[in-house]
Amino acid sequence: MIVSMSETASVRDLTAKEAAARLGVKVETLYAYVSRGMLERRRAVDGRTSLFDSGDVEALAKRHRRSPERGGLEVVIDTRLTSIDDHRLRYRGLDATELSRTRSFEWVAEWLWLGDDAPLDPDQQPWASSVKSADLIAEEVAGLPSSATAGDRLRVAAAVAGATHSLRHDLRPTGVAHSGRRLIATMVDSLPVRQRHKVPALDLPESDPAPDALAVRLWPRLGPKRATSHLVRTLNAALVLLADHELAASTLAARVAASTRADPYAVVSSGLGVLSGSLHGTASVPVQRLLAEVAAGDVS
Repeated sequence: MIVSMSETASVRDLTAKEAAARLGVKVETLYAYVSRGMLERRRAVDGRTSLFDSGDVEALAKRHRRSPERGGLEVVIDTRLTSIDDHRLRYRGLDATELSRTRSFEWVAEWLWLGDDAPLDPDQQPWASSVKSADLIAEEVAGLPSSATAGDRLRVAAAVAGATHSLRHDLRPTGVAHSGRRLIATMVDSLPVRQRHKVPALDLPESDPAPDALAVRLWPRLGPKRATSHLVRTLNAALVLLADHELAASTLAARVAASTRADPYAVVSSGLGVLSGSLHGTASVPVQRLLAEVAAGDVS
């Protein structure tokens, strides 16, 4: 979190590099601590430089040095994909905010997965779900009770898509990317369409309009509101900015599964299982119900 400070820096302030060195971590990890509320940063008078209270840094360092007998678990995972520098989020060195304005989610996902080896124009090849798995998923979903949630559908889709993909154990970067395209498309297509209005094609500065973009296919499955070009671009931007979930509980579960060399479908299934928890992915459900009741005048 960013808090205000006086015009002059305290003699106890440390720069990001100094604080990272004191903690024995990379600067990217230091900013991960900030995003999790473990450490506060302040801006210097230039408005750009981050400063950290040396007492806070020392307290965090002591927490890292505490003995296992005292309990507690703190997980830090360094990544070559995402960095935070000068208050900017970057994916493999590219500004994530700028990508959200100019690139499709598909382009950004390919960049995160493959870097310079990504296809030059992934928007020209719409991501497609397997026809075989789509038919099986439709059968399985049809048998679900009316109380089944979107999360239930997604877990079924991930399980069936994996079981029907003969190359799911190909863990080379290109193989994982292929599974990722197929799985994400299958999960989107497995959700029920809630409105039949035509959704505008995704039109971005760096690409031609993409009629089959994931944001276009996902919009009618999120709610009944009629789409506009602006809303579709906003949804695409949200997908881009959420491409890296850092260390949310579900993401951590997925990382643990991946560390055992589980296939991508099993990895995502692990994350979806944790996401279903009432303290995580479904925490918004009671809030949504409350807001619906307020809108209907059922709550004073």
